Amino acid sequence: MYQTQTIQTLLRHVWNPLPSFSNKNIVHIADQLYEIIENLGDINDISDFLMDISTNEYNGNISSEKCMQVATQIMSFYGGEPIKNDFGKMRFSIGQYYTFLSYNTKKENLKMTFNMTLAGEIVLDPNKIPLKGEERHQLIKVMQEAYADRLIIDNEKNSAYIRENLSFR
Repeated sequence: MYQTQTIQTLLRHVWNPLPSFSNKNIVHIADQLYEIIENLGDINDISDFLMDISTNEYNGNISSEKCMQVATQIMSFYGGEPIKNDFGKMRFSIGQYYTFLSYNTKKENLKMTFNMTLAGEIVLDPNKIPLKGEERHQLIKVMQEAYADRLIIDNEKNSAYIRENLSFR
């Protein structure tokens, strides 16, 4: 339920097609949208889903622009568009103490959690990544691009700083 509250709020206040749009409908639609996000869908997947509901249940009363606006807001709240690489696709989202990564490889789906410092920096321990070889290297490279100066690699040089500044122990 917690994961879909923001989607429900957006559906109620931004996208709501009719005053008779029931709470049960909103919860059901929000659950389906969250499933799209969990499966690393993008803005177009969400917009298409909302447009299908508009067409099939509300005779097309909701414009495609409104569906795209809501899809964009939902996607930005949940970490933005998935990042595609040679091995699969991934999405990062930042929590209060952790960063979460959903990563669909061509072989398996991974969910990883990374600690954060008090300054909001992401702590990456390459030895704890459950990937091997080139795939691990590719993930580290993408994280360096995604987080730029907010990524700290856990090594001898940074370990004291990380220990002193972890946001959650």
